Amino acid sequence: MINRNIPLQLCTLVLLFFIQFLAPATRSEASEVNIVINEIMYHPPTEFEGEEYIELYNQGKTSVDVSGWKFTKGIVYTFPPSTIIEPNGYLVVCRVLDDFQATFGNKIPALGNFFGTLRNSGERVTLSDHTGETIDSVKYVDRSPWPVGADGCSASLERVCPTASGEAINWASAPLPADGRSPTGTPGRQNATYSVNLPPTISNVTFQPANPKPDELIIVQAKVIGKGKVTLLYRVAKSGHVG
Repeated sequence: MINRNIPLQLCTLVLLFFIQFLAPATRSEASEVNIVINEIMYHPPTEFEGEEYIELYNQGKTSVDVSGWKFTKGIVYTFPPSTIIEPNGYLVVCRVLDDFQATFGNKIPALGNFFGTLRNSGERVTLSDHTGETIDSVKYVDRSPWPVGADGCSASLERVCPTASGEAINWASAPLPADGRSPTGTPGRQNATYSVNLPPTISNVTFQPANPKPDELIIVQAKVIGKGKVTLLYRVAKSGHVG
């Protein structure tokens, strides 16, 4: 458990760190059913436009009946009756099922066709259960900090750690194809970029006031993305030191 208000007193200098954790994307029942949006092929090469797809992954230990669930943002699709995702199982929803199977084969659990297209510039994709509650939601864009290899370069977007949030830090491009054009990805199997744990990251570090006076309280803030403990390292500069 991390103490989010960490006072440090050295001589007359006090630093207070308020470490803010990034909350996981709101998934309502997701913590119970463990279904996540795991892979997105939103911008295949032009000649493979019909091969857009979204992959779901059941990271739980029990089967999940997704009958009547819907994609309510990004695309339009309602899962038919008796649709089950097995434990550690995958299910792909395709823009054009025949096109998808022409490239990836017909042994992958896949459904289609969904209505609409995934925007190449980015958008929010939301999965809801039969009651309308949000299960998972991912908002991607085609520029940094999101992986740009998935934007028309034949790669898909892969979720790195299924248990971590849907933010950009947790997504990577699938390996690019050898021929430079054929769509790649890992539909129906573990992502090539999979990791059990997402390495922590620290960003948006700020401090106030910008020009502190002697003995004045300094507030330092940072955003930490990660599940583990954070070790705070610091150095106090003596009078006359710079940097």
